[in-house]
Amino acid sequence: MAHSAAQACAQAGDASCVDSAAGLALEKRFGGPTAAAMRFLARFIGLIALAGAFAAAVIDGARWVVGGTFAPTSTGAALYWLSPKALAVAQSLVESRLGAWAWNDVLLRALLAPAFVALTILSAILFLVSRPRPPEIGHSSRDR
Repeated sequence: MAHSAAQACAQAGDASCVDSAAGLALEKRFGGPTAAAMRFLARFIGLIALAGAFAAAVIDGARWVVGGTFAPTSTGAALYWLSPKALAVAQSLVESRLGAWAWNDVLLRALLAPAFVALTILSAILFLVSRPRPPEIGHSSRDR
């Protein structure tokens, strides 16, 4: 019923009506089960990244205790260990699309950061992005 009312309102040409119909369409598109699934996926990947950060910190800590010097594994070394081809492809892609400055000045410095720091930052960003929306003020939580 509300959908047909929004269509009738949009056909009438009332600007406020069209805006509210577009808002309803956006709410349906991004506020439903798809948004919940994407939030779950982002949180799951963030949790895996946090577990990886913990594992990298434990490995670096064990090396520190055994060797006596703190030499954390860099992000670039960890990525190269996972897939040497992927790092070379990423370099050629970035240099061809953005330029050599993007690889040399930005990404190369990020790849020199310790792996546990990079994974912790990635997981924090994913957790922040996937936070549920705050409840609307003045609306009952029973309406959901």
